Amino acid sequence: MATLIHAGKGTITSAGGSAQAIQLKNVLSSRYFVSLKLLSGTPLAGTTTVFCTPSAGTREQVTSDGSAININPTALAAFDIGFPLSSIDFTPTSWTADVVVEVTVFCEA
Repeated sequence: MATLIHAGKGTITSAGGSAQAIQLKNVLSSRYFVSLKLLSGTPLAGTTTVFCTPSAGTREQVTSDGSAININPTALAAFDIGFPLSSIDFTPTSWTADVVVEVTVFCEA
């Protein structure tokens, strides 16, 4: 079983409207686990595209089985990314006002 270490933490807010980035530590890990937690507000709708910047590459959209990962603030779900990263960013669209979601990223040691 792999040991997980804390790689980064931040918040996504409905007021953002543009990409909200989290810079990561341990950029050479091969797998990252992203958890999401509602901190405040009452989400009713919206989506959030997820992009990342690989440690040796350019910004790209995060996919799972060929489909883009979009976070729905009314049904938060964790996900993982299987390559080295330097940052991950989120762009909320049509979120209910005053919603704040905490993002915590862990990586394999």
